[in-house]
Amino acid sequence: MTQTQTRNQFDTEELAIITGETGGRPTTILGISGSLRQNSYNRLLLKAASKLLSPSTRLEIFEIDRIPLYNQDLEERTFPEEVKDFKRKIEGSDALLISTPEYNHSYPGVLKNAIDWASRPYGHNSFEGKPTAVISASPGLFGGLAAQDQLKQVLLALNIRLVVQPAVIVTSVQQKIDEEGGILDPNTKQFLQQLITNIVNLARLSTRYEQTFALALQPIIADRLRKRE
Repeated sequence: MTQTQTRNQFDTEELAIITGETGGRPTTILGISGSLRQNSYNRLLLKAASKLLSPSTRLEIFEIDRIPLYNQDLEERTFPEEVKDFKRKIEGSDALLISTPEYNHSYPGVLKNAIDWASRPYGHNSFEGKPTAVISASPGLFGGLAAQDQLKQVLLALNIRLVVQPAVIVTSVQQKIDEEGGILDPNTKQFLQQLITNIVNLARLSTRYEQTFALALQPIIADRLRKRE
């Protein structure tokens, strides 16, 4: 393959990542809301995000209300089925989108509990290397900024690949998103759309690199197996 052909191949692959035309399965985003409230603004924000996806991307919201309080005794005896399901969903997704409210200048304990469970048992952290973005919404004037900052510190400790730009911090959310998840504010729509694009692009780029690396290893592995015979 000539240098020009190689460059053209890379150009085609980069264009596929940007446009979403990967030709494979849909890119899946797992949405996690840090609020258990039925009419939660942050669940509504995830619904709004789902309306901005391209046909080659889908978003599934996982409800964390059935996850028990973390107890290492449970982990060592019988790992809860609800947690196993949560870990499978995280590991099977291409990216994560976490929407958090702010309680007492921090993110909710129920969200921390779910995160702690999914990072266990030791050596089986389901968040490892996962492209992730954090968003927040509040009827107040701060939009969950403090909650986002603290949550991001925890996620970085779990070796998540955190996408931080653009920041989606929705203040006065009741004026910007309707009850069906429609976005009324053009700036909110623009920032949320761009953030989704960024995490999807990172997820697709990661998948492409993994596939390329696996293909590159195939002849090496095959050669070693032949030498063992």
